[in-house]
Amino acid sequence: GTALIRDAVREELLSQHDPSVVPAAHEIDLTEVTTLILSFHNIYQIDNLLGFERLVKLQLDNNIIEKIENLDHLVNLEWLDLSFNNISVIEGLDKLVNLTDLSLSDNKIEKIERLETLTKLNVLSLGRNRIRDLDGVKDLRRFRNLRLLNLKHNPVCEDDSYRNTVLAYLPSLKYLDYQLIEPQQAHKARDQFSEQLWDLEQKEKVRTTRARVRSVLACSHTQLLLLYCTVVG
Repeated sequence: GTALIRDAVREELLSQHDPSVVPAAHEIDLTEVTTLILSFHNIYQIDNLLGFERLVKLQLDNNIIEKIENLDHLVNLEWLDLSFNNISVIEGLDKLVNLTDLSLSDNKIEKIERLETLTKLNVLSLGRNRIRDLDGVKDLRRFRNLRLLNLKHNPVCEDDSYRNTVLAYLPSLKYLDYQLIEPQQAHKARDQFSEQLWDLEQKEKVRTTRARVRSVLACSHTQLLLLYCTVVG
């Protein structure tokens, strides 16, 4: 509950400041908190975080959480750790558009999904889950800022083409499973999948062009409406 959260905030403050200047738990203004560490507390449900809109870093690792929920209002969150829980489905993250670092390692996740809006992701850790599908990994291509991807100890890693597929389809990566990607490795992987990548790139270009046309048309429509209202008015 709230008492647990206040105690956790005070512990974090005590680790950073002289104890003489740290207020009592009940005196802390929770609306000003930017870091919240709630590891190892046997938390089974994400709750009681209303008023924490300024949070930038949230640690909920090593608990017994089964569902990602009640985080929509934490729109300033950049760093979220939900590793070592009992989560089976990726959900409830679509409003967290400022996330750069997301850890969901050591859970029960079977599919990479519902991450489309997290375009700022720089680090994604999904090690020790139950992910089997390489197509889900390929979909991470949309994350142009992704630099580190960890999928170690997932069934998908047993696929003979796993590493080369990831290197070919995710050209922005610098580290895979915590290993530095050598340029020659990436180049060789892209050569191996050159035909598939060419087809994919053509489809991506078509989608990009269509999106731009829709944007221009929407803008033109708005301008025409404004012009009409000005003339009629």
